[in-house]
Amino acid sequence: MYVTASTLQGTGAQVAATGVQTGGAALTSLAAGASWVPVVGPIVAGATLAIGLIANRKGPRQKVAATQIVDELEPELKRNRDGYFAGPRTMSSQAQALANFDQAWAILTSPQYLGNPELGEPGRRGIKDRDRGGKWDWFSYYRDPIEFDPDVRPDPTAAEQLTQFAQQVSTSSQWPLYAGAGLILLALVI
Repeated sequence: MYVTASTLQGTGAQVAATGVQTGGAALTSLAAGASWVPVVGPIVAGATLAIGLIANRKGPRQKVAATQIVDELEPELKRNRDGYFAGPRTMSSQAQALANFDQAWAILTSPQYLGNPELGEPGRRGIKDRDRGGKWDWFSYYRDPIEFDPDVRPDPTAAEQLTQFAQQVSTSSQWPLYAGAGLILLALVI
């Protein structure tokens, strides 16, 4: 599933829903150089990829201990939050960053990880400690600052994206690479 410039004119939630379908579509979009990366920011897109990879683990050999999954997810949530605030802070970026948190929370609480009944009290405590109001409230650390960002902006139009891209190309020493990418972006817009 690829996101085109015309898709970017939809709501942020639509773009996030397109880009974050349990890792697989997000991985395909990222691998293909989807045009939503400039709108959501490269760090948030990277967090989408990392969380998707964690979510798509399969098989008993790849299951990890409860503490290890927390240790893997939390840095991605930090990177997602910080990347959102360092990025364009558009509606699409906000929606993608929130979807990244929600996917990470779903992974953490799933039966494959801390929600596994075999983990007993340590699993339940791991979720409770990271739930809203818990000892290490992941919602207040990693979701709420994004959700309640007072400076979120509307998504740029396709024309604004092309202008921003042209400005980046004109100041870069790698202009031949950008010129080729620009032609691809232009083809997607048309």
